[in-house]
Amino acid sequence: MSRSSKAVFTALAVVVGSAGFLLGGDPNDSRLAKEGKQSESSAVQARKKARQEQERQLHKLLLERQQILDKMADHALKFAEEGRVSMVVYTKAKATALRARLDLCETSAERVNVFKQLVKLYMDAEAWTERRVASGRATAVDVDMAKADRLNAQIELTKEELKA
Repeated sequence: MSRSSKAVFTALAVVVGSAGFLLGGDPNDSRLAKEGKQSESSAVQARKKARQEQERQLHKLLLERQQILDKMADHALKFAEEGRVSMVVYTKAKATALRARLDLCETSAERVNVFKQLVKLYMDAEAWTERRVASGRATAVDVDMAKADRLNAQIELTKEELKA
């Protein structure tokens, strides 16, 4: 908008406001101002309602994913106990389920609890891998990978505890 247009617009607003005041009205209480505020309020409420619906949908998706991943981890454990899959498969499935659970946590304390479960999972996997190395069924690389997973989980746990 050019300077001259702004000046005309400002002058017009002053004249209209003054006319309303001279006729006994309050220039701050015009019908257009009220409609503008109501329209703005309606728009804000509509955006708020849309956001709440999106948040509800997201929570529903997160819960559905969690249920599927928990079921997958339960099956992987059963299959690992039967010797149908390795403990590595179970560990990966359980870790994926636990990491997904982090998205559902509402407090730092809940997140700390999930990270503690992850650390325990990786400690167990590390011990299992070390036993496999001792029996000649795994390598030092496998142990190092298990240790790295455990260390990453411990680092994440410590960072979360420092936030609290």
